[in-house]
Amino acid sequence: MRRVLVALFLLGVSVSQVQAQEVEEFTQLILTDGSQLVGNILDETDQELRFMTLSGLEFTIRVEEIESRKTIRARLRNGKLVKFDPNVTRLFFSATGRPIPKGSGYLSLHELFFASGGVGVSESLVFAGGISLFPGASEQLVYLAPKATVYNKNNRSFSVGALLGTVTGESDYGGILYGVGTFGPEDQAITIGSGFLFGGGDVVSTPIIMIGAEKQLGSRTKFITENYFMPGVSANGVLSLGIRIIGDRLTTDVAALTHTAVLNEGGFPLFPWVSFSYNFGH
Repeated sequence: MRRVLVALFLLGVSVSQVQAQEVEEFTQLILTDGSQLVGNILDETDQELRFMTLSGLEFTIRVEEIESRKTIRARLRNGKLVKFDPNVTRLFFSATGRPIPKGSGYLSLHELFFASGGVGVSESLVFAGGISLFPGASEQLVYLAPKATVYNKNNRSFSVGALLGTVTGESDYGGILYGVGTFGPEDQAITIGSGFLFGGGDVVSTPIIMIGAEKQLGSRTKFITENYFMPGVSANGVLSLGIRIIGDRLTTDVAALTHTAVLNEGGFPLFPWVSFSYNFGH
């Protein structure tokens, strides 16, 4: 258990100390003939614009030839554009400290039977929730998960939130109140959170600690780990490790989960985790 915590700490330190290149904004043009250009607009009038691609080629394009345009936040590495993960407000399941921009959001499906979604209702407030989708079941699990970001500057984000869950048709409920901080840019960061479980009018005095890390390996893949512990309780940790496959809007998470009790007994069975998220808005 202690060795696992040390390894996760060292991993987080190594990720957070990687020197980040400057984040830049680029324009992606989609033309009426289906071709795409990525670069920067040099000059623009009502009739045409001058555009320079990442390779340094300059074009003059008539406005009527442009089907659409959008801004891309990315880094240049070895002359290649590395786009950011559109799903940076969450690890596999846990929220990060980052906010969802107002009007943006996501729809997710975890393990095929758990649907969730969230939307930024302001620049600092997120409203999220989810429901289980067990076929033929008369009762389903439902939850709400609001989150408020209290600080978001200099690649540091801190948020507080709650997850409140119940079963349809039942009046009892429970959940967790938590705080979480993310340290680092969107492509390489550590996330640390802590929360207290509650239910039936009681609050568990021992907190749950979450330690996670993310490291983007390229334009299409990101390494993620998300791990939970309860201090003072032996063999209580849940560990996960996997990758995120990154698309323009859609991300796919593939990971393996295990429990520290299994590791302590010398076993190594893994539980698969698969989820899909569609991100909309900004």
